[in-house]
Amino acid sequence: MQRKSPKTMLPNGLAAHGATPNTVRLYQLILDYFHYGVAFVPGMTVVDVGANIGLFSLEVLQRCGGDVNLIALEPGPLAYADLERNLREHFPTSPARPLRCALSDHPGEAVFYDRPLASALSSLEPGGLTDRRQLVQSLLRPDPPADFQSITPRWLKRLPRPIASQALDWLIRRVESKVVPAPCRLKTLSQIIAEESITRVDFLKVDVEGAELKVLGGVVPADWPKIEALAVEVHDIDDRVEGVRRMLEDAGFARIEVGQEWLFESSNVYMVFAGRERPDASASRDFHSAASPVAVGSIDRRRHARPSDPETLTAHTSDRRGDGGPVR
Repeated sequence: MQRKSPKTMLPNGLAAHGATPNTVRLYQLILDYFHYGVAFVPGMTVVDVGANIGLFSLEVLQRCGGDVNLIALEPGPLAYADLERNLREHFPTSPARPLRCALSDHPGEAVFYDRPLASALSSLEPGGLTDRRQLVQSLLRPDPPADFQSITPRWLKRLPRPIASQALDWLIRRVESKVVPAPCRLKTLSQIIAEESITRVDFLKVDVEGAELKVLGGVVPADWPKIEALAVEVHDIDDRVEGVRRMLEDAGFARIEVGQEWLFESSNVYMVFAGRERPDASASRDFHSAASPVAVGSIDRRRHARPSDPETLTAHTSDRRGDGGPVR
């Protein structure tokens, strides 16, 4: 019998399995992928790595009338079930295809660590990548920009700061505590390109909770020219942002932007965009960070963890799974 999951109306008018009101709270993170000047048009090819329940995929399909050669990859069994249903129910005639696997720099088998109470943190990393102290500090910052006004729950804002900090810390511990290991297949991006007979990737989205270097490492040199534009969430551990930037520069991308959203300003989470073309300056991404887009070569190396409260934790990313809500 198929598991029942919550279903919530998204800002684009689609009701998504696995989504919750917390998902809607952070939907801005999905919309941000569309602010880089890339034209999302019918007939394009999009690869969504770390699709979770498919929020980014659904937004692309909605904007293009379902006419997208879209490959959505998700290793988590619960999130994949929601992803498959969301694509099937809303775009039954679309060529969009969900695939249950994780991407790496080599094919094989692995264990995926699903965190059903904080699905934004599900990953191939058993220990996770969060720092509770930084998460708490980030979410209790005053005066968020308009796009992020609703991120921190109202009940939390009404508490005195010390009590709010303790409450957040307890909730974060709780949502991180449940981990369900699940076997998953590993493939490389070049394998997917070959198996799906892809000759051009108009947009590649990667949000894989720390495995981004392995995903990009799975692209053989002959396949890089097929990728026109990409956006990768990067956890800046051991100068990983600089490593990704150099990799993309070596792959021939003419435009590379590195920046942080307001939500991630006190974290080590960056967004790296790369495109083949150099558009007008007006097409550049408008990050909320005062220092963003970060100038390439002068990246602010703050060593912090990504911010989210338990509602945000379960709502962030990619389209993460829905017991707590996803955004990816």
